Amino acid sequence: MEKLIKANPLKSVIIDTKSFIVWNGSVEDSWNSMVIELYNFTEKSFFLGYVNEYEVEDCGWYLKLLELKVVIDNLYDSISEELNYEYSAYMINQYNKIISHINNEVGYKYFDESYKCDNQYCIFSKNGNCCNKIQHSIDKAEPNHLDCNISIRSDYYDLVKVLRYEASREIKHMELDDLMDFEKRYIQRKGE
Repeated sequence: MEKLIKANPLKSVIIDTKSFIVWNGSVEDSWNSMVIELYNFTEKSFFLGYVNEYEVEDCGWYLKLLELKVVIDNLYDSISEELNYEYSAYMINQYNKIISHINNEVGYKYFDESYKCDNQYCIFSKNGNCCNKIQHSIDKAEPNHLDCNISIRSDYYDLVKVLRYEASREIKHMELDDLMDFEKRYIQRKGE
């Protein structure tokens, strides 16, 4: 028997993950753009009355889980393309809220959920969960350990961002001779 889930509660969860006052290009703006396909999919739900061919007790608007899975997988693929660790952790946290709802509706783990993790120093730790987008493909993750191999300390990440900004600013203001000298040293260092 094909599995169905209710459309309107899922739509509410999707809305709850969205932000309505956002800066253009911000993580919230990116998330809103990503989740729109999933939200639009919930509009394609169909109505079932009490007498129907599916094993549902309540009448209402429903979605087919197999069709929904394609859209959820597309959403995860979009998140996986994000290179900014802070952005991807935020997006996985929002994604987790949606799949947790779906798993609760289905009654079992249809989608993989995040590891529980209390490593508060890691940039991927959100609401007690690991929000590393590659966590499911790594079998050596050690939740709740400071030396987890997929952990990145959030304070170190902030320092690297500042360093990258400072380096970029310095390079923009270099004279041509300084730039050529910098390039030579960079090429030499790559060759070592």
